[in-house]
Amino acid sequence: MVIKTEKDYFIYINLDGFGKYYYDLANKYENGTPNLNGLINEGTFFRNLYTGIPSITFPMQSSIVTGGYSNLTGNCYQYFDKKEGKLIKCNHDNEGETIGEVLNTLDKPFVSIQQFGLRDKGCSFDDDKFVYFQPGGNFKVRFQLLQDIISGKTVKSREREYVFESLPEFIFFYADDLDALGHNPEYTSYAPSRKKALTENDRISSVVERLKEIDNEIGKLVEALKSKGVYDKTTLLITSDHGMISYKGKSSLPKLIKKLNDMGFEKVTLIDENSRVSGNIKKNEVIIAGTGIQCQTYFNEDIDLDELKMELDSEDYIEKCLTQEELIEKGIKEEFADILISPKEFMHFNLDINKDFILDASHDSIHEKCQKVFGVIKGPKVCRGKIYEDKAYNIDMIPTACAMLSLPLMKDTKGKIIKDIII
Repeated sequence: MVIKTEKDYFIYINLDGFGKYYYDLANKYENGTPNLNGLINEGTFFRNLYTGIPSITFPMQSSIVTGGYSNLTGNCYQYFDKKEGKLIKCNHDNEGETIGEVLNTLDKPFVSIQQFGLRDKGCSFDDDKFVYFQPGGNFKVRFQLLQDIISGKTVKSREREYVFESLPEFIFFYADDLDALGHNPEYTSYAPSRKKALTENDRISSVVERLKEIDNEIGKLVEALKSKGVYDKTTLLITSDHGMISYKGKSSLPKLIKKLNDMGFEKVTLIDENSRVSGNIKKNEVIIAGTGIQCQTYFNEDIDLDELKMELDSEDYIEKCLTQEELIEKGIKEEFADILISPKEFMHFNLDINKDFILDASHDSIHEKCQKVFGVIKGPKVCRGKIYEDKAYNIDMIPTACAMLSLPLMKDTKGKIIKDIII
């Protein structure tokens, strides 16, 4: 049945781990993602879209729906509290207002399909108007739920059943297959027969193949919206929280520690959530916390961080360092690190310095493969067939959609409205 309506609809799809280079490789020699390409032709494609720091799932998922990085959300994954002498985990903290809370305040019902950045931040399992679904499973399970909601079938959230006789005006969707496969695990429930890739080409190939399958589901979604008669009234946003980069071999931490020792730092302490440091950091002391690839370093307040950064940047295993001042300029809370150190591709600062990694991958890195993400938006108020070349950020996406949909922005949002793509 075709719905005749003056309503505007919005669907936000976040594909966790969707680095732009996966899209580029999928379409290098063929039209590998025809349905994504169709949306690009009908809307605006962000050629230079970036995520924030640290490029880790929950901080970035919450950042996108809040419109700001950790200086707004408070969530930078972890930081070393110098006063307490311990590592603080941010878990699912978000001090900012989400788009879900904006819609809730306006009494505009919506559904969230495992977009956990909105769980208890605008919607919940037990709310009939603002429903949170967590079906689990792979992308097929979640896209099937989306199809069932669109077609008005009975769906369940926990033990409660729902029938959406009218299509929800706002839908938020999350799938993490690209992230799960991208990490290159020995086994994942998303691909039970999969074996760990031994080469980077094989790792990427498995992700690209899954991307093509997801693209097929996006095509089905487009057809379902067209059959419902709402496609032309729907603003559809697809983006991601981060990309992915591979690493292998042993940790470069011993090299970094030796370098710091040579620079006069007599004590280097590796810290995790179970560690505690007593007393203030001494002038010749360094605290290092890690997240797998990059590391956060903390020094005495008297240290010249700019001078230290220049010295470290010259090391052949380090790609880039960012000082606290540089991080703050990027929207990161000041407690995150005095200096963030990111290694070159395939290298890492894993705290397990004795482990020899075969080929693993993660996304806590400043490398462009982690920072540059996919992004497209199409809708009745979006420029058609536009390639947006300027640098943009994923925190700009929801504020821009709000402007298109005549919605108020989230409180204190840092994301900008990209006016050049709005008609």
